[in-house]
Amino acid sequence: MLTVTINKIGAGTGTVTSTPAGISCGSTCQATYAYATAVTLSAAPDANQYFMGWDSTACTGTGTCAFTLTSNTVVRASFSPPPNIVFTTSTTQTAALGGLAGADAICAQRALAAGLAGTYRAWLSTSTVNAIDRLGSASGWVRPDGKPVLNNVADISQNKFFYPPRLDEFGNDLGADPVVMTATGRDGTLADTNTTITCGDFTSDVDDGSYLWTGWASANSWAFTYAITAGCSVHARIYCFGIDHTAQVAVTSTAGRRAFMTAASWTPGGGIGSADALCQNEATAAKLPGTYKALLASSGSSAASRFNVSGTPWIRTDGIPLAPTASAFFSANVLDVTPIVTADGSVSCSGCSFWSGAATMTTVGSDTTTCANWLSTSGTGTVGLGLDTSATEFFDGGASPCNAWALLTCLQE
Repeated sequence: MLTVTINKIGAGTGTVTSTPAGISCGSTCQATYAYATAVTLSAAPDANQYFMGWDSTACTGTGTCAFTLTSNTVVRASFSPPPNIVFTTSTTQTAALGGLAGADAICAQRALAAGLAGTYRAWLSTSTVNAIDRLGSASGWVRPDGKPVLNNVADISQNKFFYPPRLDEFGNDLGADPVVMTATGRDGTLADTNTTITCGDFTSDVDDGSYLWTGWASANSWAFTYAITAGCSVHARIYCFGIDHTAQVAVTSTAGRRAFMTAASWTPGGGIGSADALCQNEATAAKLPGTYKALLASSGSSAASRFNVSGTPWIRTDGIPLAPTASAFFSANVLDVTPIVTADGSVSCSGCSFWSGAATMTTVGSDTTTCANWLSTSGTGTVGLGLDTSATEFFDGGASPCNAWALLTCLQE
């Protein structure tokens, strides 16, 4: 006889049961079965708790755990408390908020209007307080639609985002580039030591040389907090972070063709074939199935024309779809997420500039925008910014010298 042992991990609670019967963990977390028994484990979180997934050699993911028993087996089941909610206010206001207390009051009002429970803090830094410190020990945030945003505020500087926080308190999608006041840099601290940066610590809307750093709610990266500057009189939104729970969030992986951003940079000169080779080499090294090409326009062709849009959607290597369908990836004004995850599942880019070759994914490239069809290191070519889910910002971030290094976005054929 062989044993199956369940170890429950995480701060949440729930029950694991087995077929055949024997485990109800709960109280009975170990059972014995005959060799070659087909065992299926099911996890059920308690009310207001979440099942984060299995962590064992027997199975992973969040579905049932099924395996044939050939040795003593330990299966870890991870449960989490309910996550916090993060939203972008539907209302806009100038920097005259009444300080941090006034900003928090706006968050409370907006949460109450939408029926969102909990305590919320505005993601703002002042001359004496950093935004990251305002969240205390809270972790694990989802949008009002339940889709995960991030696990820990320390992940922001590393671009470890799931979905961008561009939904308001009612769950409405605010679309491309909603401007949000933050005064906060990519590490969650005050963005600048200049004393004029916080508009009198959010008490003034007078444009007397004072200004604010703002972010884009559509950013899938630290650009959500640190993108452009604006005057104190500008009407902008606020991020509101729930702070009640210490939780973990995860995505439910979906099926589709893989998409990733290269870990290595690429310089034009070798033609589009050398770009495709880099994509394929990194996919092969990460043991990803299939063949891959670079998302590049060429002189006379668009980037979209290189791919079959009738196939399954493209998903990042962490399982999140870039868009609901393959055709929507090339036609939507806003992507669900950007492919800043690398082939091996890590996030290695800081600025995430990648060669694109045209203003949009459906725009035909020219010799001017593609570094002479990627054969030249002279002149300039078009690069995209993988930091933002706005389709325009994603693909057209401006021009870069053709002898520069930038990343590639790679899609499975």
